[in-house]
Amino acid sequence: YPDEMYQLYRERDEEGYVQCCLLSDKCDVFYRRRPSQDCTGYVFRPFTWGFGDPHVISMDGFMYTFNGIGEYWYLFPVGQCDFEVQARTQPIKDSEATVFTSIAVKINNCSTVFVSLLGREDLSLFVDRQNRTDDIHSSGVISNDCVNIEFFPANGTKRSEIKTVYYNGAFLNVRANTDLISMNFSLPDSCKGRTSGLIGQWDDDMSNDLLMRNGTLLSQNVTDREKEEFADSWKITPEESFMVYETGNHSGNNPATTPTLYLDEFLQDANITTEVITLCDGNQVCLFDATITNDTSIAAGSLLVTNEAEEAVIVGNNVPPLIQTPLLLLLSLDNLTTLQFNVTDEDTFSVSYSLSPLSVFSEVRLHLNPTLSLYQLDLRLIEIPDSMNVTIIANDSIGVSLVSVVVYVCGCENGGYCSDTPSATDSVGDSGYIRSSCQCPLGYEGVYCSDLVTDPCLQSVCEVESCPSGTEKNEFSKCVDIDECETECTVSIRVCQNTYGSYLCTCVLGYIEVGEECTDVDECNSNIISPCQHQCTNVVGSFVCECNPGYALQTDGATCKAVSNTFICPGGYTCQDNECAIIEENTVCSYCERG
Repeated sequence: YPDEMYQLYRERDEEGYVQCCLLSDKCDVFYRRRPSQDCTGYVFRPFTWGFGDPHVISMDGFMYTFNGIGEYWYLFPVGQCDFEVQARTQPIKDSEATVFTSIAVKINNCSTVFVSLLGREDLSLFVDRQNRTDDIHSSGVISNDCVNIEFFPANGTKRSEIKTVYYNGAFLNVRANTDLISMNFSLPDSCKGRTSGLIGQWDDDMSNDLLMRNGTLLSQNVTDREKEEFADSWKITPEESFMVYETGNHSGNNPATTPTLYLDEFLQDANITTEVITLCDGNQVCLFDATITNDTSIAAGSLLVTNEAEEAVIVGNNVPPLIQTPLLLLLSLDNLTTLQFNVTDEDTFSVSYSLSPLSVFSEVRLHLNPTLSLYQLDLRLIEIPDSMNVTIIANDSIGVSLVSVVVYVCGCENGGYCSDTPSATDSVGDSGYIRSSCQCPLGYEGVYCSDLVTDPCLQSVCEVESCPSGTEKNEFSKCVDIDECETECTVSIRVCQNTYGSYLCTCVLGYIEVGEECTDVDECNSNIISPCQHQCTNVVGSFVCECNPGYALQTDGATCKAVSNTFICPGGYTCQDNECAIIEENTVCSYCERG
């Protein structure tokens, strides 16, 4: 994102959180205005893909092939979907193949972006019909109030790419391949149920994706020749075009020039070489593109895109682990501190941490407390660094969750002390942590009470006769701290943290201090986190999630997925291992996921 957007994040989220929540007693107001987001209730936003000779994967996941030449409504908006996309296909020399070579995107009150194949393996860029190719190639970035465009030059086996991010959440990625482009993009939620064109209707139902412009709906099982009719219905007119032309004229859509070789017919009697069979490893799109174009690099590009599309669905449908940590980690110099946190996920996961810089910590240990069923990170701060970051990491092999804990550092020396919570007098900057102000004892001054007062009459130069509360005289007749945690704060629902001259006895995760007692937190009615996707029931020290009728609770104990006791799989599928697998007739099965 542009630097301006990061600055807005700093002003509206990061700095607002510190000033309005950590340094004040208005944290509940802050979270009502800026509610915290985690992965609970996450819904995957799919991509649509266009690549090869040419193949399209709709927003609902339906893939088809057509061989048209001309310009098409790749996305024709319906209703309030403020997003229009047009695409151009052209023939490859000395073959019957046609491929995508250009794409144009238009959003109201924003720049129109046009990306096209340049030569055989590079990309050109026009913004509002102005040629910005040299600009993007030299600077790498072009941005304004509504769009950010980045150029990534070819590097080794990786081809040139242009990535475009819009203010409304839409994303477009265009990649150059030999003699063609491949593209994928996602849409804002406002477009769901409001799309048509080559990408079909985005409504989680791939059976209605082949909707022609005249309203005729084709079955998914029609031949590729009939799919050509669907694509032809979405060809654009000169009046509709917002594409860029070298000659200034609409390129035309001559149906007489449409090739006549189709994927389903080709696979019946194609003579495929051993080299292609080895390359494609059974991928039909790759086999088709290699044979029809006589170019294995195009086939390899199609294989790459289909693999990326499959991986994107797997990654997108995965909900990464949910990490719940306290709002604040108090670190006191030379004292052992314990950070308690909880991690949940429906899959197997691993937990780790990142400490920066690691050299300022000692006695670092991450372990699971079996009594509390919470993870604990023990660490001792032995030096105050210029900057600091403490991050908890949870990985389920598909997705990774990161939570950077807000750190409050008490670095007071020589008997100086900090408050237990941040205040407006504490230092907040770019260091990555909040530095507490110190109350220095007689004879010391400075940020951390590390400097002797210049007036010798105020210096503690004599041996002490008695020590203040929380300290004791050592063999050198100096006052040293007593570690009260060895004898105090031993209740199981509390955690003890020693400080100079005193100690902190705080409640474990799931409880909150009310007066002098640890009282259960009602997570179900908290303004800070909504732990359950559907129904939440508070229990002592924790909570229990339940799902609405027709849904099943997942192994993470928080999210729900739709189920049905007697769900009929679509035609051509049967239920195997709770999945709908391909067969030749309908079969009634139990507990298949809807859709």
